[in-house]
Amino acid sequence: MWHLEKTLAEAYTAEGKPQTAKEYEEKALRRQAGIEAVCWDHKEQVYTDYNFIAQIPSSVITMAMAYPLFCGMAPANQAGLVLDRMEKDFLHAGGLLTTLIESGQQWDAPNGWAPLQWIGYKAALNYNRPELAKRIAHNWTENVEKVFKRTGRLMEKYNVIDTSLEAGGGEYKNQDGFGWTNGVYAKLRKLLGEPVS
Repeated sequence: MWHLEKTLAEAYTAEGKPQTAKEYEEKALRRQAGIEAVCWDHKEQVYTDYNFIAQIPSSVITMAMAYPLFCGMAPANQAGLVLDRMEKDFLHAGGLLTTLIESGQQWDAPNGWAPLQWIGYKAALNYNRPELAKRIAHNWTENVEKVFKRTGRLMEKYNVIDTSLEAGGGEYKNQDGFGWTNGVYAKLRKLLGEPVS
């Protein structure tokens, strides 16, 4: 929503409607303040989801912490803390984990999903961490290629901790091929300056 409000403010400025642009800019500022107030976890030093029923931040740390960085909304000091945590705890040989929890469910460790690789990659680039972005892209694309060489398939999700094992968990088997896997793999390969294998 913040990104949409910022985009609308820019569009109305370009259209010569400064009053409407100002209204959307003010909405974006209010939303940003709200996100900082309820989603920044001072103890963990990352962004978290917010449990609106219990009215407390979630105690589960996930890759969703990178969304404010992906959009370019996070202050630089907080972005640095998030990127440090991402690099230390979430980045593995095969890419970025979704969560640190090993529950046996598909959105938890050891699994990683293509959209979150892209979000992590862009988050690192947006805050001047090109080497981290490159490692995320390299680890993920190499994992996709290893699994493809072993199985002849592109997958819905990948085991990012042990790339010799397939991802699993959840209510159904890992699915073959997925637009987001194909798209993120191809885009990251191109951005790395490497041909698609």
